[in-house]
Order: sequence, then C-alpha cells, then structure tokens
Amino acid sequence: MLYYRRFALSIQRSCFWQYPKQIGGYRRAFLEPYEDAIKAQLVDHPSMTLKELQFWLESEQGLTISISAIDKFVRQKLGYRYKKTVFAREQQRDDVALAREQWQAWQKSCDVSKRVFLDKTSASTELIRRYGAVL
Repeated sequence: MLYYRRFALSIQRSCFWQYPKQIGGYRRAFLEPYEDAIKAQLVDHPSMTLKELQFWLESEQGLTISISAIDKFVRQKLGYRYKKTVFAREQQRDDVALAREQWQAWQKSCDVSKRVFLDKTSASTELIRRYGAVL
C-alpha cells in the first residue's frame, strides 16, 4: 500500500512504517571479551567490590563502563552473588576442629548460671567485608 500518498508523507517515512525495526533478540554483553580477565581478577581478589572492579577495568583494560553493567555481567554471566557466608577458614584445620569439639563438650557440662558475659565495647570483631563479589 502506498502510505506516502494516502497520508501525504515522504517515501522514507512511509518505508519506516512498512518495515519497522526488529524488536528483541539476543544482545551480547559488552564485557564478554573481558570475561577471562575478570574471572582471573576475582579469583585473585575474592573480596573485590564492584567499584574496585570498575577502577581495575579502567586502569588495566582501558575500559570505561558503568557499575550497573558490571553488576549485571558478574551476576548473570559469572554466577556471583552478594551475600557472603561468614566463617573462619581455621575451622577447616584438624587441630582447630578438635579444639572446637572439646569446647562444645565442655560447654555441655559447665554450669551456665555462674557465667557472665559483659560487652562494653560494642565493637564488631568481624574483620571481613560484608559485601563484595563472591563465587
């Protein structure tokens, strides 16, 4: 149908109405060519934040990209999540595991009514970051 005659439009504009652009489809992630370098960086520095990763990409790779694009790539492509499981690595050692078992056995036999714990510092003893990239 000749839209340009019916609606008094130019031929170019009528072609746009007849053949609209395709909507949807697969769009490749901008960071896909850097996937191996990003994986290696996150393995070397497991508690690296998105801001630090953005700075590293800019300084080492010469790539300027938003934090939201990095976040989307790291979550969807690499499978990282935000929440960390907080535990001490010393728990995996045999001597520490034995000491923990002895401590737990002793706790069952001690008189709890004679124990008092006062926390006057209100300080956190956790010396790790709560959030960052985690595999």
